[in-house]
Amino acid sequence: MFQQSSAFVRYFRQALVVCIIASVVGCQSTPNAPTATVPPTAVITPSPEVQTLTFGFEDRINPPYVLTENEINWEKPGISLEVLKLVENRLKIKINYVRLPWTRCLDELKVNNLDGVFHASFKPERLENGAYPTKNGEVDPTRRMMANAYYLYKLKDSPLTWDGKTFSNLEGQMGAVLGFSVVADLRALGIEVDEVSDQSLGLQMLVKGRLAGWADLNTTTDLYLVAHPDEFGDIVRVEPPLSNKDYYLMLSHQLMTEQPELGEAIWDEIRHIHEVGEYAEIAQKYALPQP
Repeated sequence: MFQQSSAFVRYFRQALVVCIIASVVGCQSTPNAPTATVPPTAVITPSPEVQTLTFGFEDRINPPYVLTENEINWEKPGISLEVLKLVENRLKIKINYVRLPWTRCLDELKVNNLDGVFHASFKPERLENGAYPTKNGEVDPTRRMMANAYYLYKLKDSPLTWDGKTFSNLEGQMGAVLGFSVVADLRALGIEVDEVSDQSLGLQMLVKGRLAGWADLNTTTDLYLVAHPDEFGDIVRVEPPLSNKDYYLMLSHQLMTEQPELGEAIWDEIRHIHEVGEYAEIAQKYALPQP
């Protein structure tokens, strides 16, 4: 009798332990379920977290690539942001965005406070700030985010001309946005450049005769001319473009050192979006075909 009672107690204790383990891991008992123990690691192993990256971009509109100045309107944010949303969803990552002046974007990338910045044309000196997509040691244009062109703007009655190689009748300084790559291009031609904070200020200086010409991305300055015809109606764009450039998502050196596979996957997905025609479909929504 005593032996039967002791066996019952041992059985009861074993059953109690099984029930406690089951309750800890959220299991529900079923009448026919086997009484198997749960490995301890199943209780303490957390679910994998989504990789979160922070990308910076300029705090001004850049149509059709970025259409909002403050909060991103995800119903129609711009081509580049839609592309990065596809990248985010397909690679199962989370991208947070920070808007800063362009030179600040590059500075924050250099000290690894940002994981990436866009849109960056290739300049060798920027390799100190971060990494570009490359192939065989050269920047890889197949993995660019987009292409764009810089143009010369002048007053209608100005004799200033550009033939694709040289300027004629340039009397005075050219103007450009601080930190934009066209500044170095102009200075390489021996042109004196006054760098200003934004397009509006530069165009005002052009109208007032403080600049002989203005060099900028056509998608940005054209918007100002259309939006403010009374103020800037005497300004015209000169053909051909000063330069055509590819623009990239740069990634931080820290990211490319610690997670190079992720960085390459991001750039590869951008290329894939171009190659399969998805980029063209997005661009059509903005009524501006893109190269």
